[in-house]
Amino acid sequence: MVLLALLLATVAWAVKQWRRGPLRADWEGGVRVAVLLLATDAVSSDAATPLRDALGAAEDWAAAEAARFGVERRPFDFVVLGPFEAPNNPPAIPGADATFFQRVRAAWRFWRFRQAADALAEVEVSAAAVEVYVVLDPESRAKGEASFEGVAQEGQRWGFVRGNVDAAFELAVAVLHETFHCVGATDKYDEAGRPTAAARTVDRGRPTAELMVGEIAGHAGRLPRSFDELEVGPVTAEELGW
Repeated sequence: MVLLALLLATVAWAVKQWRRGPLRADWEGGVRVAVLLLATDAVSSDAATPLRDALGAAEDWAAAEAARFGVERRPFDFVVLGPFEAPNNPPAIPGADATFFQRVRAAWRFWRFRQAADALAEVEVSAAAVEVYVVLDPESRAKGEASFEGVAQEGQRWGFVRGNVDAAFELAVAVLHETFHCVGATDKYDEAGRPTAAARTVDRGRPTAELMVGEIAGHAGRLPRSFDELEVGPVTAEELGW
């Protein structure tokens, strides 16, 4: 009965999303992205300043990349809210081997988490074209690690990221990656995490990484360290309608 109730609730949520329709990005007007910072322990507002600055740089980077493909309007407007105290038990992202019922349960937990987070931030889902929920992970911060995980699907209107608040650039890239999913971009890496043929980029005479891959082309495991090492490839641009 519990699983049936979860399934019915998930179906009702899916119907609501279907009626609202997939996100169709308006590059003439730009896409507003609300980034909700949710801390599982005490995080001062000052601690989030580097991330706010990094997302401002992400806006500039996205504008420059869009301009290469003929899009004149700045494509994204990131509005950072918080940090707020995260609702209890932020949901775990289901693994690739998760069963159907595990995915249903995860969908239910994400829905409840999003409702609680929106209430904290006093933001309705319709207030922005995309919402990205960022859980600031105290464990990775304590270890000094820059570990991140995220989830979003092409065309949906929300994404979820868990990561280290002190690694502002890497966290901003994770937010960008999930935002790009929401506006239609697909991943460009295989099961081993290596770039696929769709990850081709323009030769700029320096190592770069396609945003929807993450690692520097030709340098296995090497992640970009600045926006100068990050770009949007032609396949991703076509998916976005740039």
